[in-house]
Amino acid sequence: MMRYFIILVFLLLPSVQASTINEMAQEFARTNTVTPQMANDLVKFADQGDTTAMRILAEIADKGINMNAASPEWGFNWTLKAARAGDPIASYELALRYFQQRGTPRGNSNELNKTRGIFWINRAAAALVPEALMLLAEAYKTGQVEGVSVGLTRSQDNFLRFLRLAAAQDHGPAYYLLFKEFHSPENSRFNENEMIARDYLEQCVELVEPNCLYEAAKIKLTGDEEIRDVGLGLAYLQQARQQGLKKAGLMHDVVVAMINGELDNR
Repeated sequence: MMRYFIILVFLLLPSVQASTINEMAQEFARTNTVTPQMANDLVKFADQGDTTAMRILAEIADKGINMNAASPEWGFNWTLKAARAGDPIASYELALRYFQQRGTPRGNSNELNKTRGIFWINRAAAALVPEALMLLAEAYKTGQVEGVSVGLTRSQDNFLRFLRLAAAQDHGPAYYLLFKEFHSPENSRFNENEMIARDYLEQCVELVEPNCLYEAAKIKLTGDEEIRDVGLGLAYLQQARQQGLKKAGLMHDVVVAMINGELDNR
């Protein structure tokens, strides 16, 4: 009986540890502080190979919070360790550190940092990390990542390809950029590009992306009679406001005031 109990304990340990780390991550995000016990536990889990703990330690290091060793260099080292252990999110974060030269080894040249950044962003993109796919889309659109020229030939096809890959991961910002790419100022529903744009917008609204909610609200409030729906437009604006989009809140209040006759609608 004791043998089976010991086996059960070992089977449950990883899930218990993951739950503990997630709780610490939530506590850190909520309070922006780290207790000595939390710091010790995170270091212990990271030393045992937990990459989530490593990434949390890297974020703490960036903010220089309550830890003697906190520094960009310390954060870089934890991110590098997590990326080398196969964590795709760490791969993306490591690429950013290389591009921004944040905590990178002092002897690194700009060219070396760029080369390694490209390596890690491609690895993260291969794992379909949405933010990495968005960065590669940006690189094909502008030739730069985080303001660093990465030597990629600009390509509209590749720009759209990586945006669509990011959107396929249910990434709202990617859908929003796709909408903006195809949206025409004339808002003609008979324009093929506008029909594509509206399809992207619809999918984006389902993800409660605030910028898409705002754009959908404008269409519902100002579109022609067939698609106009003031109630739904106001609901979209309220949702976007709850997501922190201030301009949505302002528009919501203005429209409500106009409906109530508090503003001169001329």
